[in-house]
Amino acid sequence: MRRALTTAVLLCLAAPAVADDWSLSPGLNLQHDWLQYRSDRVDLGDADEIRRARFALTAKYGKTLELKAEYDAKATIWTDAFARWNLGGGHALRAGQFKVPIYLDELTSDKVTLLMEQSAPTAFALGRRLGAEYAYLAPRWTVSAMVFGQNLQGLNDGEGYALRGTWLPRQDADGFLHLGAALVTESPDAGTARFAPRPEAGIAAGRLVDTGTLRDVDRIDRLGLEAAWVRGPWLVQSEYITADVDRAGGGFRGNGWYAQAGWLPFGQSRGFKNGVIDAPKGDGTGPTLELGLRWSRVDLDDGTVAGGRQTALGAGLTWWLDGETRLMANYIRLDSERRGIADDPNVLEFRAQLAF
Repeated sequence: MRRALTTAVLLCLAAPAVADDWSLSPGLNLQHDWLQYRSDRVDLGDADEIRRARFALTAKYGKTLELKAEYDAKATIWTDAFARWNLGGGHALRAGQFKVPIYLDELTSDKVTLLMEQSAPTAFALGRRLGAEYAYLAPRWTVSAMVFGQNLQGLNDGEGYALRGTWLPRQDADGFLHLGAALVTESPDAGTARFAPRPEAGIAAGRLVDTGTLRDVDRIDRLGLEAAWVRGPWLVQSEYITADVDRAGGGFRGNGWYAQAGWLPFGQSRGFKNGVIDAPKGDGTGPTLELGLRWSRVDLDDGTVAGGRQTALGAGLTWWLDGETRLMANYIRLDSERRGIADDPNVLEFRAQLAF
């Protein structure tokens, strides 16, 4: 691990190099969180630790080829590791490890999320897997198709297929309306599945809802529906996702949704690129402050599976000091019940982030 970390640090500290049409640039995503978790049942107390420490290196050959490798020294895993070919005319191919194309909240970079953590229904997304993807990127719509297997850690072995499409029915200088849908099916070789979302606090030690390990799983089918609206300083975004687990002895269906809104009071506006929400941009006359609200729910109760239900109401304030540094403060009010036992904790969390 020490050798891998040293290599990653040296790569990311290397100065950008240009030779002919090649360019080399480092990347960093360093986040430090502070957490207060208060509950009437199991008080997890305070926490103070690094959330992410990711070092990346990206090499590009003109606009034709992109190579990226990213290592998370906190989790001691390689995250992104892929090659992407731009074939021209909006067509592109990618191979390696990257995020499976489902769920906008998951596909949005951790560097630019509205609140500190993605919503709890992100537990139904798949994260990063090894695979190959074809994408077509048009000005008003995108489509991507992926075949995938395990990840670089050797986990989640099996085969799966994903298809995602997005459309901008309205787009002008002041904003846009984004709609999208995704379908994913996978057949895990291990024959197991588990859904256990965090309480919307990344360094919290426990879980409020959890299906436990579901065995004798033959196939998992996921459906995601997404919408986002940006008009000047306003962002409104919502998603619904469901996972149907086909297994011996009775299936399982879990689902979740969220709705969130953001406001940039000094005139900036959220960006958008290739079907994904991006960081604030624009020529606002004041500091880049962003206020965010989110309401989310996840349901893991179905048939004989008593995974529980969780609702969260969150509020956040983000101060973007510049394009690389931001400070965040979030308050999360949770309401959960599992196996007849209620737990309604409050979470106060802070983050300092340096990312480029």
